[in-house]
Amino acid sequence: MTRARILLPLALLGLLCAPARAEMSDADEIELGRAAAVKIERQYGISNDPVLNAKLQKVGRSLVPVCGRPELPYQFKLLEGKEFNAMALPGGFVYATRPLVEALPEGALAFALGHEIAHVTQRHSIHQAEAARWQQIGMLAVMIGLGGSGSGAGSLAQVLNQVMTGQHSQGDESEADKLGIATMARAGYDPAYSLVTLHALAERAGSSQGSFLSGLLGSHPPTQDRIDEALQQVPHIAFGNSGPAWGETLVAALREGCDWQPDPALQTRAAQALEQMQLDPPGWLLVCPTDEPVASVERRLLTRATAASPGVARRFGLAVRQAPNGELLVWVEVNS
Repeated sequence: MTRARILLPLALLGLLCAPARAEMSDADEIELGRAAAVKIERQYGISNDPVLNAKLQKVGRSLVPVCGRPELPYQFKLLEGKEFNAMALPGGFVYATRPLVEALPEGALAFALGHEIAHVTQRHSIHQAEAARWQQIGMLAVMIGLGGSGSGAGSLAQVLNQVMTGQHSQGDESEADKLGIATMARAGYDPAYSLVTLHALAERAGSSQGSFLSGLLGSHPPTQDRIDEALQQVPHIAFGNSGPAWGETLVAALREGCDWQPDPALQTRAAQALEQMQLDPPGWLLVCPTDEPVASVERRLLTRATAASPGVARRFGLAVRQAPNGELLVWVEVNS
């Protein structure tokens, strides 16, 4: 090794230990993420399922323009395996497993991907790797190692391992939840679908999970805490959305968002109860101002349903009626 090649990493190490440490450039972040992506894809395999890939691409690409760092070359890929999870690597390499993409409706998938994109936009993995490795090996020395061998290559292997297996702090995970909800809302997805994702994770919390994904599960705060935080955030977020007739839209929201099933008998009972204004439990009434958009009502309905019956599939009937003052009344009758 030449004297210059010895002195350069040492000089970089000294700069790195200085109080004002330069942050990794976007280009270096992308290269690090790409190197990690090669290892992930080689080890776990990529699924070419056309239907699930189309769903993944549709949702993922809709989030990119409103995510905060749209200039990154985002890639969304479907991983083989039985885990119910998602993850993101530095530079915008985002992965979701087949079971997750199969199980979640598009709105809930938008939260899962928005959460992972938030880890990228906030550089959580980079900051984590910096704290664990940078002070020992030097930022640019690592990047030299991308094309080198010996100790440089060994340092790179350490950093890649940290990126792929490290768990984010609970603070980072909470931030990713908040930003994921905000991102999906800006893309036009009802933020109440974040609750669908969180309840799905809660149901699977006791099952066997993959060991390599540091995404939605990892070191997250307890799922109930995340649900409680989402319930505080969701009602205050506006989002753009439109749909068909109100009744059809709201029935579809409960069916797809909560796995509730419309029951013809309950539909008839709900319509009769609302017509006669004999609104007895079990059920609830939403009173909607004349200028409230259907998307806002859908969000309130999903929030109420998931809070009232977390993780419980229900049969229901739903009726919509306009009151004499112009307000819209939505009555939901559920099985006892």
